[in-house]
Amino acid sequence: MTKKIFGDTLAAPFIVEKLGVGLPPPRYLPAAGKLETMVAMEELMLTGTADLDEAAAYFLPDAGADILFDASCGNGAVSAYFSTKVKMVIAADTSMAVLKKAQELLSERMTLNNVLFREADPEDLSFPAGAFSLLCCRRDFQRFFDLDRVLAEFYRVLRWEGKMVIIDTLPPENPAAAEFYQELNLLRDPEYVRAFRLEEWQRALDASPFRIDEIRTFTTRISFQDWCGQALLPAAAAERIQNLFFTAPAKATGPFDFKTFGGEVENFTVRRILVKAFHPPKPIR
Repeated sequence: MTKKIFGDTLAAPFIVEKLGVGLPPPRYLPAAGKLETMVAMEELMLTGTADLDEAAAYFLPDAGADILFDASCGNGAVSAYFSTKVKMVIAADTSMAVLKKAQELLSERMTLNNVLFREADPEDLSFPAGAFSLLCCRRDFQRFFDLDRVLAEFYRVLRWEGKMVIIDTLPPENPAAAEFYQELNLLRDPEYVRAFRLEEWQRALDASPFRIDEIRTFTTRISFQDWCGQALLPAAAAERIQNLFFTAPAKATGPFDFKTFGGEVENFTVRRILVKAFHPPKPIR
């Protein structure tokens, strides 16, 4: 290993050369408030990995020599999960502050000898074409403005026959519930844009050059306390969001099937989408 400093991370020399660590900083979306949405506690990082287990089953068993791109890495949970399964993980996010925090969280759990952190904009990635053999983006499309452009960039940086897994949250189909969900997330996270609807995903994926292996939706139940804790919400803000569950009309809260304990919201359900797709093989001439 050659010591190359990027975001206080050691990077293998061939990765530094291939991915152009010395390039000018890429254009990226504003992320002024995103650091405040980092996971507050270490034990929250790798809980609930059933979706990542499914992603790994799609990527593996022949991924040991692969380079995985963790797009919008956030707290680093995806990078931590795959770091023991692939040759190298490139963890990208729009904010260097977020990347440094993710590195701190990961370094407390493992030796970071195959994870490289890189500031990057998903709509305009600074990586060369075909840089990665695997790509995973988990629950961060709500921060993106242009679904088609992000998918086009993901396609560009994947090599021929490279695989991609996207896991993201869907808004409720009920308009009142969708509006309620938007309000909840804007209160929780100032960087939140919106969740893309299922039909938007289907249209964008159909229009993309990716070959789709599977698109499916599923429902998962999440802890309200953990959900607020991940955003580092002060008690007053969490209470304000909780009150919305109690005061909003049933047509808005019904799809979330929220449960209470001791007069407080304990958990609620959300719908998610899981996409498995791949870059087609190189054409034979």
